[in-house]
Amino acid sequence: MNLNKFQITVQNIDMTGDKTKTDAHLHNHPYVVAITLMGSPIFFQETHYYTKEARAKIKPLLATYKKHRAEMYQGYVFPMGDEPDNSQWTGFQNHHLEKNTGYLLIFRELNNHEVSKEVALKHVRAAEIRLTDLMTNEKRVVRMNGSNVVFDIDEPADYRFFRYEVLD
Repeated sequence: MNLNKFQITVQNIDMTGDKTKTDAHLHNHPYVVAITLMGSPIFFQETHYYTKEARAKIKPLLATYKKHRAEMYQGYVFPMGDEPDNSQWTGFQNHHLEKNTGYLLIFRELNNHEVSKEVALKHVRAAEIRLTDLMTNEKRVVRMNGSNVVFDIDEPADYRFFRYEVLD
């Protein structure tokens, strides 16, 4: 089954309760919402429970997601990076086999100390790909090492949301 066919509940980090049993409060709202975007995110706990500040932080991410959602539903979702354990680089790749394009959600977890990481992409073996950071609209051409790409995220508990195109 393809992950984008599943509904995934979004956690409101302000409603997690006992902070000794979870570290959700150590993440920001966009990070927590981004985790769900390769599926079909649902805000089970109703959005009116979000603070005005939280909604303002989530709004740009959801607006970007909505622009790309239809194309994302045409792709196949694969895990990427390491298995999540709160100290890894992990994420999801959404690849459109016919178009040779896709989306990446890459997470540098809370207890990770590496500012950069080489991560393998599935079904992509090219010399170069064009990455577009969907949150900043910054575009860059990245040279691949086989099927691997190096990503940088300066701070832990942060993420990047990219669209990619294979250039050769």
